[in-house]
Amino acid sequence: MNTKKPLLGLALGSLAFGGLYAAAPYAVVVAPNKVPGGAYVEALRRARYDLRHKITRRAHTTEEGISISYATIGSRATNNPPEKLVLLLHGIRSDHSLMFQLADAIADTDALVIAPDLRGHGSSTGDYITYGAEEHRDISSLITALLDDHPSISRVAIVGYSFGGAVAIQTAAADERVDRLVTISTFSHIRAVTEHYTKHYLPGVGHLFWSIAGGALL
Repeated sequence: MNTKKPLLGLALGSLAFGGLYAAAPYAVVVAPNKVPGGAYVEALRRARYDLRHKITRRAHTTEEGISISYATIGSRATNNPPEKLVLLLHGIRSDHSLMFQLADAIADTDALVIAPDLRGHGSSTGDYITYGAEEHRDISSLITALLDDHPSISRVAIVGYSFGGAVAIQTAAADERVDRLVTISTFSHIRAVTEHYTKHYLPGVGHLFWSIAGGALL
């Protein structure tokens, strides 16, 4: 009996399964802007909106060396120094332009309206995403820089959508300067969202991964 072919098939199958098994967690933590097609094309997204306000883009480098790109939307309604800072945090596999419509709606207030690219998204750097565990430090660092530039600000609010909501919650929990928080369609548990993303982006393999390893994770 020739056992070479079955053994070769078993070896190749094991390697393939091992690679796909390893790809499952990788699919939900790799920075979206490092995956072809993983982030929306900003120009196409922005073209959908007839924005009334000017957008100014800058970047802030955190203490960890992460470059956080952010947009300032609109000019304030008065010439007085801003007293409030409003941060708008986008969802996963997107960028700051996802929040343009909301930013445009509140830019007539006397608040400083900022929409950053979260790490690993848009023009910000970072190899991996952590669903808020690391990102909240990026946002706190950005808040510090903005408050240094605008010492008149005494109140900080964060609005987060989905993934951005998770970052917002963890930022508010760790940073006492944040006194207002709004989340939109934010997941309640990291397991639920990582399982969903794995199954969505790795059909079949994601289901297999969670059926075998899911019980031991999170």
